[in-house]
Amino acid sequence: MYATARGEDAPESITKRLKEAEKLMGRIRGCDRGHLRKKYNKLKKLTGKPEILSESLEQLMASLKASADERRRRRKNPPQTSYPENLPITLRRKEIVQAIRDNQVIVLSGETGSGKTTQIPKMCIEAGRGVDGLIGCTQP
Repeated sequence: MYATARGEDAPESITKRLKEAEKLMGRIRGCDRGHLRKKYNKLKKLTGKPEILSESLEQLMASLKASADERRRRRKNPPQTSYPENLPITLRRKEIVQAIRDNQVIVLSGETGSGKTTQIPKMCIEAGRGVDGLIGCTQP
């Protein structure tokens, strides 16, 4: 029986794969971090036959690699954005995009129908956000 969380020696290949998984954790999409971190933590505590741990670890590694690849793809190929010129928010696009780049949170107000709800997510993408799969846009 192997229990990596208790300090017992797991086979070297499993220990190596756990370290690789930990390294990959920093490269995955934000929307995947919670559930993949949970799976990783369960595996670190898993007591059982090395074959079971090894198989579960390979499944986790495949998920981590897929998420990291998707994040890399999104960073390289962001969706193309366009803005209707008839919306008032379009006139302030560059200023808003810069504010999004410079700040973790912004508060934006404008008249009803100015394009806030429909255009701000696109501006977030233009500012480099959304690569991790998360863009939050709230309204009262």
